[in-house]
Amino acid sequence: MTNLLKKALSVCMAATMLVTASCITVLAEDTQDIAPAADEVKNEAKVKFTIGEPDENGIFTAKLSLHNLKFVSLQFSFNFNKDVIKAVDAEGNPTDDFNEFAVCNPAKVEGTNQELTQVKTTVSNAIGVFGIISYIKVDTEDRLIHVDENGCVLYEFRFKKVGEGNNFGFALADNPVTGNGKDAIVYDGRDLSFTFEFIYPEESKEQSSSNYYPDVPDTNHVATPEELKRERRKGTVVLQVNNYAVSVEGIIKWVDKDNKNVVPYIENDRTMVPLRFISETFGADVEWIPETRTIEIALEDTKITMQLDNRDYQINGETKAMDTVPVIREDRTFVPIRFVSEALEKAVYWNGTTGVVVVAPLNNPWDDTDSLSQELMTQTLLALKWLGDEAYSHLKN
Repeated sequence: MTNLLKKALSVCMAATMLVTASCITVLAEDTQDIAPAADEVKNEAKVKFTIGEPDENGIFTAKLSLHNLKFVSLQFSFNFNKDVIKAVDAEGNPTDDFNEFAVCNPAKVEGTNQELTQVKTTVSNAIGVFGIISYIKVDTEDRLIHVDENGCVLYEFRFKKVGEGNNFGFALADNPVTGNGKDAIVYDGRDLSFTFEFIYPEESKEQSSSNYYPDVPDTNHVATPEELKRERRKGTVVLQVNNYAVSVEGIIKWVDKDNKNVVPYIENDRTMVPLRFISETFGADVEWIPETRTIEIALEDTKITMQLDNRDYQINGETKAMDTVPVIREDRTFVPIRFVSEALEKAVYWNGTTGVVVVAPLNNPWDDTDSLSQELMTQTLLALKWLGDEAYSHLKN
């Protein structure tokens, strides 16, 4: 799944920049109308979450639409009042299955419908949260979807009123990665801002209003070459088969300073990478339980459990399978690269010619087609080759 995002975005975009949002809460008489109001600022980039009126059974639909935007991928997470409303399927039954709860509409590109690819979707009635990460691959000249002021409804979500009052509690969830700001992201390759609106039906007088005003980037600022390089390296780890040197956001480090033999390797056509190093580099806590030969990884709200010599592993209790078993080598646990992609939710790039593995965030996957990435990779390979021994010797001492 992560590899799908990486491949598509590497084709769609040469450089990915974060689009920040401001969020306001409004009331509208016609909740199904997503077209711009007469007093709206023309060409203002907006994302709207339009809540419909509950029917006689309490069921209603909320629509997520984009306006005056160019985009290739998006990411949103929302909270809702689980005591008043529930996410439901087409029959009105509560569900935690996103495909039963939501409808993803295609985007129209040059007269044809283009489907979004879902990278990650979630919904939980127990917590009162749902979210999406998706992208779309198009063959337009700038490789972006163009949406005019009339808007494009990309998602429709089903809810049912089950409690007293009309406070549905819709709000943007906090960004789970940075901990700062809201999880409201649209990528279009440029640095710009947009406004997020929650639009409630006129009858919903009990809705609690909230405002979200993050820092808006300086749109007149022209990024320097060094700034572009830092942005490209952000959250990115570069490893190489049979090389103990590693690049973390452009800084040369070591996989294991006490053992130069702890290196990525290939076995049975599987690329194996050191689990603890990868996990801890991305902020996870790793615990080894020798009695059961079990490894536990805690990353934010995700808990991963696995055993040596067992392909099955659990993510928050859900069992999945690796394409080969985790093994001990040089007294360190190694896992297949696919595990990093699926369990740690990272974009993974593999170059069989150079033996390079690039692990990056989903929203900043490695793109080997643009000149900046090619330049950085050339520099990184030279650093891994020529500076590895020096870095190891210096850090050991």
